[in-house]
Amino acid sequence: MESGDRPWNYSIEFETWVAASQHVNSSIGAKFATTLGLLTKVGRSGFSNNLREGLGLYKYVGGHHIHAKAAFKQHATYNLRNGLSISNPMMKSLGLDHGAMTAFQRRAFRDLNASGAPNSLKAHTQIAVGALQAGGASKGMARTLATQSLLNLRSQGVRFPSNIPWYK
Repeated sequence: MESGDRPWNYSIEFETWVAASQHVNSSIGAKFATTLGLLTKVGRSGFSNNLREGLGLYKYVGGHHIHAKAAFKQHATYNLRNGLSISNPMMKSLGLDHGAMTAFQRRAFRDLNASGAPNSLKAHTQIAVGALQAGGASKGMARTLATQSLLNLRSQGVRFPSNIPWYK
């Protein structure tokens, strides 16, 4: 990436995913790298629609939105069906616990709401990483997925959350 480039303006190449997957242990890393190797950025429309399993747009893979979809439901340009998600079968194959992720999100958003801290995309990204880790993802995997979800949000024109899930 050139100096001054914004991270949401570049393409993700397979080599980048392989390097990122080195934060993940053994066979999980191999599965993660293989899945992520398929992911390519396609203009402002989000991610390629050839991802029918694993990691991709919610409309194709369902599962868990990396950034909580309820945080953007009133945003003018956000479409939850185009949010980056990890499928239930992929979570199962990686040993990730969707219930633990959701429970962490509920607690973290409750704490954010009670704290009076700004309802920022930075806070939501920290919660996304924490939720993935609570579900069993390594720190590297969680950060990589949250970064890609952030790129997806930015490709949809999202620069801030419209809500604190479960609290507004």
